[in-house]
Amino acid sequence: MASKVIEAGGSVIMDNTDRANTSYNKSGEGVVQQALEKKYGKPRLSSKGYNIFSKKTTPKDKNAPKGGVKVEENAPVKTKQNVKPVGTKVEKINLSIEAIPSNSDGSVNDVYDSLKSDSRAKDTYTKEFVNEVINSNEAKALASELGLDVSFNGYGKGQWVGDDGVVQNNPNFEVSVKNTKDSESFDDRVNAYASYLGGILNQDGIGKSKVVPNAKSSDKNAVKVVFNNPVTYEDLENINKAIGDTFATEDGEMGYYITTSGDGKTVNVIRDSGKDYSNFNYELRDLLRNSKYNLDIKELRQTKIDSELIFKDTYNNNIQKVEKGVKDDTRQRDSQERNDRGRGRRGEIRSAIHSNSKLYQALERKADEINERYSRQERGKQRVTIESETS
Repeated sequence: MASKVIEAGGSVIMDNTDRANTSYNKSGEGVVQQALEKKYGKPRLSSKGYNIFSKKTTPKDKNAPKGGVKVEENAPVKTKQNVKPVGTKVEKINLSIEAIPSNSDGSVNDVYDSLKSDSRAKDTYTKEFVNEVINSNEAKALASELGLDVSFNGYGKGQWVGDDGVVQNNPNFEVSVKNTKDSESFDDRVNAYASYLGGILNQDGIGKSKVVPNAKSSDKNAVKVVFNNPVTYEDLENINKAIGDTFATEDGEMGYYITTSGDGKTVNVIRDSGKDYSNFNYELRDLLRNSKYNLDIKELRQTKIDSELIFKDTYNNNIQKVEKGVKDDTRQRDSQERNDRGRGRRGEIRSAIHSNSKLYQALERKADEINERYSRQERGKQRVTIESETS
């Protein structure tokens, strides 16, 4: 049936590769996906993390995560093949990061469970991480070792849709990374720093972006929407509703994505790459100002933003590029440790960390202490629930 749909010019949307190959799924959907991949090639990865099979299918980017990626609004929703990479000559880059750990691998995550429906707890958790981990002396020293000067910009807001179709509101934060060494290796060092944070925070990806000055009007792919007051999650929902499917692609993708800036009042609406953007500012202005939704907008400014998402499965290589002192015996020992842990919380990047990386280990301990506090709270809630049900 799936082949008939594709042969007729349609597309078949299925679970991501990891989900399709779980123990309860691999003998069914997993087998079907293997057959489709053999006939039509690797599927594309949708912005919501699903596999899409069609005759138009192009190979998925080699750096894209095998099982899809949790999408946050303060990071690009497209894979690297659809956005222009950040250039190596840029001396300042912004990173958009979410502190709440990902649960995309399906593992039991007490922290995730304790926070997913409590917006105030999410804000508190994120601020604790920023204060105790990101702004710590150890994090600053780690950045300094990489020849980077990192400063905290502020908090933002993000939204993503889970497998159950429910919209999740998650806070995030933004840091600016400035170069203190040679320009040639700046991009690699930023990627390594982001990968360290991604491993410590257990994130599927870290958003990376920079504003390009003096761009031609036809190249300005983004509009900065400045609000009079701090942006709310309702504002993000209303912007999406106001835009609707105006910029939708042939494949049914939204054709744009939204990020928030650390100042708390700015939303960036960024179009897909490879288009003439001369009229984008005017088109978006009309959509937002003529919509029925209450948007307290101060001004709109067109600009050019280059961005990409640093995926989880690239963390290892990113760190290895700058960790010149990694020894074979250390990698073997860490590889065995990773196997022992199975799908451990940070197993993916263990092999890339030097055995004497005390700064990283110190940051791990800080993160674990915070997560343990929230895990204890969740286990306590579960125990109370069970006792009340049995009494």
